[in-house]
Amino acid sequence: MTRGSLPVENFLRYQRLSGKAPRTVERYKFDLRLFDKWLGTRNVNKESVTDFILYLKGRGYKAWTINSTVSALRVFIRYLYQEEKLLEEDFSYALKYQKTEPFNPDLLTNQEIEAILNFERKMSVHHKWFDGRKYTFAIEFLARCGLRVNELLSLKVADLNFQNRTFRVIGKGGKLRTIYIPSVIYLRLVKWILDRHARPEDWLFQGMKRNQMGYRSLVDELKKRVRLLGINKRVHPHLFRHCFITEAVKADITPAKLMKAVGHSSVQSYLRYTHLVADDIIDVFEEHPLNKFKEKIEVPTRPHSYDMIS
Repeated sequence: MTRGSLPVENFLRYQRLSGKAPRTVERYKFDLRLFDKWLGTRNVNKESVTDFILYLKGRGYKAWTINSTVSALRVFIRYLYQEEKLLEEDFSYALKYQKTEPFNPDLLTNQEIEAILNFERKMSVHHKWFDGRKYTFAIEFLARCGLRVNELLSLKVADLNFQNRTFRVIGKGGKLRTIYIPSVIYLRLVKWILDRHARPEDWLFQGMKRNQMGYRSLVDELKKRVRLLGINKRVHPHLFRHCFITEAVKADITPAKLMKAVGHSSVQSYLRYTHLVADDIIDVFEEHPLNKFKEKIEVPTRPHSYDMIS
């Protein structure tokens, strides 16, 4: 197989039918088109995919970007081997993930989050149609419920249970979980949905033509608010999930409950947030009964070490 002969469209169709999130499929599409363009007359084999990763490193791509490509290529290679029968062996194992920097996001403060939520942009007379409430509610769902952006944009009105004040989301791996609608949102959310005359089959967060709100549309609005508020941080939709989980860890919510609420299947995902709240565990050591014992120590006015030096 060489450039132009890769069954990329078949692969993408297969991933959609398998239930992959739309943004995941789009990421696969971008990465594989880049690979296809680079491939030229080369054959797809262990050496060529390894060379492609080296090419990306040589072009200065960051580790997390390269790892995204590695992930896409691994899935694609397994597909070519198992489904299309176009490869004699599955060499996806040959693609290694790059070492990334320690997980240490520049989190938003609660005050900054509230400012983003309460910010109202003044619109010109030519933009009276603009309804900023849908973006405010979208950001609130991210910040107050800890949703992934794919989970947010996939919500439909029918997913909300107003009687129980809950809604259901389909997370990674097609896992279904139930989220509680916070009281601070509930009444405003009900009014907004009624004002829209929304139908059960409607997307909860819609675009201009009642279609699904686009990821780029949400990001653009978020960046405008951040810029106008003068917040000098790299703010993106997933950052609100990081903030939500970190605040929950600070509040001593048990790992089991938190993992269930945010859809984490591995405790390792939970543990990487614990170092972000290191300052809050100082009192664990200071207030420990053993450390409250104060030993009386007489400090010499002239340490012996000084005599040795002089």
